[in-house]
Amino acid sequence: MREEPSAQEPELVLVVEDDVVTNRMVSAALGRKLNVISAYDGADGLAKAIEESPDLIITDLAMPGMNGDELIRAVRAVHTLDNVPIVILTGTIDDEMRDLVLRNGAQDYLTKPFSTDELRARVGNLLARRRAERRNQALDLELAGARQAGLDERRARSWLESVIEQLPDAVLLTDAQGRVTLRSHAALAMCVDDNAIVLRDACGVPLEPHEEPAARALAERRSVTKRELRVRGADGRLVPVLAGAVPVVGASGDVLGSATVIEDITPIKELERMREEWASIVAHDLRQPVTAILLAADRLARADPPLASSRQADAATRIVSAARRLNVMIGDLLDASCIESGRLCIDRSPCSLRRIIGDVVGDLSDASARCVLALDDAADELLFIDGGRIGQVLANLVGNAVKYGEPRHPITIAMHDTGDSVEVVVANHGRALTEDERGRIFDRFARGAEAPAGRGLGLGLFICRGLVEGHGGRIWAECHDEQTFFHFTLPRAAASATAAPSAAAHAAG
Repeated sequence: MREEPSAQEPELVLVVEDDVVTNRMVSAALGRKLNVISAYDGADGLAKAIEESPDLIITDLAMPGMNGDELIRAVRAVHTLDNVPIVILTGTIDDEMRDLVLRNGAQDYLTKPFSTDELRARVGNLLARRRAERRNQALDLELAGARQAGLDERRARSWLESVIEQLPDAVLLTDAQGRVTLRSHAALAMCVDDNAIVLRDACGVPLEPHEEPAARALAERRSVTKRELRVRGADGRLVPVLAGAVPVVGASGDVLGSATVIEDITPIKELERMREEWASIVAHDLRQPVTAILLAADRLARADPPLASSRQADAATRIVSAARRLNVMIGDLLDASCIESGRLCIDRSPCSLRRIIGDVVGDLSDASARCVLALDDAADELLFIDGGRIGQVLANLVGNAVKYGEPRHPITIAMHDTGDSVEVVVANHGRALTEDERGRIFDRFARGAEAPAGRGLGLGLFICRGLVEGHGGRIWAECHDEQTFFHFTLPRAAASATAAPSAAAHAAG
């Protein structure tokens, strides 16, 4: 059993990865500042974890024999290892598996491929928190000894301040009335002139006092989960942070105050931005060869004289169809990348929503006969919108209804006036969405349980949300009377074109 590391001794990291190349890459990336040991399967990893008591474990999820999820549960069953941070490495991970491994005891995960900088940043943050936890444990022991020895409160506060000041994140302690009693050095760097940290939403609007994490922790007497917010930096820019709070409860059950932790996530957001730019560049570069394939195959399919055999003609037609689907996927990747990075372009002009709906339905060919229009004449006025983008929203929603709805039932497209906005509803009969599906259906890569295998990327509704919110509207889903209804609104007011990027950035956040 390994002893706790001294202040000068590098922490020990255990890498459990059956792929030799990945194992060596991870070990080399961390080995400059940390002690690293390797295991190549889950059973060997568990044995070394028990023997060496590492400070952090990195494990692949898919391994022969004992997989990563089984290894996590086995490690958490060992008392001496129940506080060791665990990072999952995986090629793909869906929401259900991610939630499972996090519930079973993992602290973080990285999706392959990942950069060594991102790996070091995630590992460094977890190890810093583990060091802070050890300091807190040491402080608890010291405080207990101080009480037994009759030491006064000032020594305990001195130790507490020294621990908090060494934390990498900003920490604020308040009393039961919400007055700040202690700030870490990192928190002081975030303070404005009146020595207060102003937390803001994604658009830069300051939170209401009752929405502050510390106020909620005191009022609700429970931990407030970290959420992404913003603070204004010294240079005037909005800095992305994660902020959460916990109530400090005394032995008698009284709430004595709160502790707020604010983590600067600028490096992580920068890595996300670089990843989005990379995806955008790849998608953009794919456009040219796909267009060439599409044009060449289309010429073959329409050749005069026709191709020599029906088999050749069928092959050319299939190539055209596949290239068109690929072109749509590339367009979705580009749109999603723009929404994520806040670079969504909204080109507004006066447009008739009734005409946009009619054009979308007219382009549906065979499915257009199923569409039933219920358009309120009072809502038929020119709106200052991007007609092409709103047509894209409608096409995605109607296409979604065709894909998931009952084929023998109609698809209803309604438009009506709501006063300061116009609301559009696309409804279809079919299986009702679960509460969980409704909560994540507008997320990136979210796909319905009955989606055809291999068709689409799960970006359609995510793009719909970004485009609608980029216009200053909102979008949501409802299920009742054995029907699914997708609603979205567009404001009547002629919003300025400069409002679109900020709204899109808010949608991305």
